[in-house]
Parts: sequence; C-alpha cells; structure tokens
Amino acid sequence: LWSVGVIFLELCLGTSKVWQISDRARALIDIKLRTQPREVREQAYAFRSMTDYCIFPPPGSLTRRRQALAKDECSADYLLQLIKQRDPLHIGLPDVWAAKLLQRLLMWDPNQRISAEHALQHAYFTKPDEGFRCEVCLAEFEFHRDLAAHRRQHCHPPGKDVPPTVQGGSESDEDEDDDMDIES
Repeated sequence: LWSVGVIFLELCLGTSKVWQISDRARALIDIKLRTQPREVREQAYAFRSMTDYCIFPPPGSLTRRRQALAKDECSADYLLQLIKQRDPLHIGLPDVWAAKLLQRLLMWDPNQRISAEHALQHAYFTKPDEGFRCEVCLAEFEFHRDLAAHRRQHCHPPGKDVPPTVQGGSESDEDEDDDMDIES
C-alpha cells in the first residue's frame, strides 16, 4: 500500500514531486557529504525527503550519519501541519485521522505497513472528524478493535460498573473481536 500512500500525498500536495527537499537541506547534505560520490548524496537527499514526512527505516538500520539527518518531531499533528504548509492551496489533509492513516500507509517496513483491509477500517474512513473515543477516559483510537480492547482492559474490566451509554453497546460492539469467530 506504499503506492496508495504516495498517491494520497501527491493528491494533497497537488504534485508528483513530493520527495523534494529545500535548497538549504540539499546544501547542508552536500557540505556534510562533500567527499562522498554523487550516488551517496542522492541517497541522502531521498532519505532526508522521507524523514521530512516521518518515514524512517527500522531502528538499528541507520548509520550515525543518516541518524543525524532524521527529524526529531514526528507526530500526526506535525505531519498535518507540514502537508498544509507544503500544499500550494494551504488546505492539506482534512484532519488528524488522515495524517495517521498516511503515516500507516507510508511505513518504511512493509511488514509494519497497514493492509488494505485494515486501512478500510481506519477512523479516517469509518469515523471521520472524531475517531473512536472511549466514553470514560476520552482516549482516542484509530480502530474500533483498539477501542474495544481498551474498554475491556482499562475502563470496563469485568466486575467494574459500566456507564449506561456503554453497557448497552452498539451494533458495532458485537464484532469487537475480529479474530474470534465463535459459533453457537
């Protein structure tokens, strides 16, 4: 789903040139890597452009030099602001849920990247503008399954009084456990 994430980003920015870095960043890389071949500098440009969007290789796979090029701030709010800033119309993404979905689509490691099935269950598609929220502690979740697990473990463990709004549940609560299909 990497390609879907890139296309999503291209649509938001209105250009296919999403992996560009500033002239200043390019100059800094050129200075730091002046003795390296052009191929190494090109890789550094690409790596820097990805780190701008909070796309990182798995921990332990970076050299010290590449770690120095990485961004410190990488929250969904940061990504939301960055894309709005780079959008020529200054519209950006519609909400933080879009930014969180984009982060999951653009995970460096394909094994950690979201699947198409799970992407369609993301709050961006199913609960736009609000996400999945615990009625007790107001914690927010990207997926209903995570909210259901949170309710069971933290806010509504067995034997604890459940608020009336949660006690009755909803139709979507019936399929809380995607992994557990129990036949009667």
